[in-house]
Amino acid sequence: MTAWLKLSLILICGCLICWAGSVWAQPPIPGFAAIQAGQYSLANRQLTHAIAQSPAESVLYSNRCLARLFLEQYEEAIADCSEAIALQPHETEAWLNRGLAYYRQGQAPAAIADFSQILYQTPNDYRAYYNRGLAHLDAAQTEEAIADFQQALSHLPASDAIAAVDLHTDLCMSELHRAQPIRAVSACTQALELQPSAARARYLRALAQWQLHQPQEAIADLQQACNAFEQEGATTALARAKQLLQHWRQQSSLVATLEDLFPPS
Repeated sequence: MTAWLKLSLILICGCLICWAGSVWAQPPIPGFAAIQAGQYSLANRQLTHAIAQSPAESVLYSNRCLARLFLEQYEEAIADCSEAIALQPHETEAWLNRGLAYYRQGQAPAAIADFSQILYQTPNDYRAYYNRGLAHLDAAQTEEAIADFQQALSHLPASDAIAAVDLHTDLCMSELHRAQPIRAVSACTQALELQPSAARARYLRALAQWQLHQPQEAIADLQQACNAFEQEGATTALARAKQLLQHWRQQSSLVATLEDLFPPS
């Protein structure tokens, strides 16, 4: 089971970048259009030129931090966000982006500290709760992660169904980590009610059902997870899920054969 849970952790890594923010003021802020277009190298160059002209503008450092975060230049992103914070300590997005850069570097305690700073300034920021929950989970602090995910859900706008799917799914994974498969099934079911095609939620619910000795339900969910992974083009996840599906089917077939040979008295 440990290996399967590690797979689910790998699958969530992409979720964290969805919460990256920036202090995007109105154009013509340098780099604004390039970041929106996903042209992060161009944005980096434009913002570097702008900073040379106006070295005391916190928004420029904050936006370059974001561009460098997407470029996976984490040390440089941290330096830029630190400069933005030094110039404007209440700049929430700089704390958020620096926390994300720390998280990507595997520095969970530093990430938790930055997300906590956001919540000190803005107690209802669901992004900070969500990201801090992921950092807690990375630090094997499952109870704290669950508490943060629940807080994020309580402050999440009702219109943000995509984020709700992610949060319920990560709650499901957290419950698996603390060996609570019934609660895991409930959390993943809530995610799937919002998005039936959610591959990760389907996969995690299959793991929980297998733990609950519900092989038929687990195999059915895992098959659907394979279909969803294939549709998403998630080849690595698909290969591992197919391998697990084959293993479960073999085990279920063996159990059925044994029951035929040795029926219960």
